[in-house]
Amino acid sequence: VRMAGASPRHNQIAKNVLVQLDVRLAQRACFVAGSEQRVRLSETGPWVYPDVVASCSPRFEPPRPLSLVTPELVVEVLSRTTEAHDLSAKLAHYRACDAIQEIVFVRTGERLVEHHRRVEPARWLVSLVRDGTVPLAGESITLDAIYAGAAELPDEDG
Repeated sequence: VRMAGASPRHNQIAKNVLVQLDVRLAQRACFVAGSEQRVRLSETGPWVYPDVVASCSPRFEPPRPLSLVTPELVVEVLSRTTEAHDLSAKLAHYRACDAIQEIVFVRTGERLVEHHRRVEPARWLVSLVRDGTVPLAGESITLDAIYAGAAELPDEDG
């Protein structure tokens, strides 16, 4: 579900994750991008636009705009309008993509991060993080950093 526009809280959280990953992965020359980067999930076919995507072995393919075909980490900031799709159909597509090693869902209405990490080709470890740190791409990012400045901003749910 490609949608233009998001709540200020959604945008702040997505920006926080993007900045934290960009800083932490810079020394490894990884590619980190926001929601304008098209990602091709070659195993299942669809193009998606995650809120944040990272790849330490980036490869891009046409058509234009170029699509990232080697996503390793995808982050979705959940909103009321996309949550059901993100947690069902989109999650299934992400899990079917061999390149993806981590899938992260960040809630806007509460401090809760759902982290999926591939441990075998068809087996995933799911962790719910309500406090402390979230392991992302071999780095640790605190929930405080993910949610910095977001609580004061309006969300579409109120």
